[in-house]
Amino acid sequence: VCTGDEKVAARAIHRLLTVDPTTSEGVNWSLLAATGVWGAIETGCDTDLILACRQKLRSLAVGFPQTTAVSVWAELESSEDTQSIAEAAEALKGRSQFDLGLDSTDAYRAKFNVLLGKTDEAIDDYLQAIDLARRTETIVPLAWSLASCADLLLDRNAPGDREKAVELQDEAIAIARELGMKPLLERVLAKREIMRA
Repeated sequence: VCTGDEKVAARAIHRLLTVDPTTSEGVNWSLLAATGVWGAIETGCDTDLILACRQKLRSLAVGFPQTTAVSVWAELESSEDTQSIAEAAEALKGRSQFDLGLDSTDAYRAKFNVLLGKTDEAIDDYLQAIDLARRTETIVPLAWSLASCADLLLDRNAPGDREKAVELQDEAIAIARELGMKPLLERVLAKREIMRA
């Protein structure tokens, strides 16, 4: 997903969707399946694949609470049901930072606040997620959070936001180039072109 090789990503995600979550191995694979839907949505993978991931997540969330946040976000990321989104954000309080799969609790709270239109809160959450990802050296989530936070800063456009956004973009670009994260690199560079226009 991160490298933009959709064929390889699709094969990997399809493999995750076949895992039986009732096995001991299934617990870890369930989190990977949750990560799969996150990646599919973030990078705009095939719509049918995203739907399949969402269906898998619905079943996983019943027995594996650690996938619930991912499942709810996947269901609500194009929804206008603000009450359900707010409830999902509230449910993250007190959760351990890394029991949700690839992204931290802070990053998921940021995603929910974006859906609620709470830009200031989302920026604060992303900044916390960025700090945590740096300290724990979880590089892939760090790159996505950097780019997302930069986008929000540019949208808010308060004093100092543009400069901070450029700083975050620079770091995201460096990581994306080093790891070959083509979709993310293209997204950030496209935003840069808009800024220069």
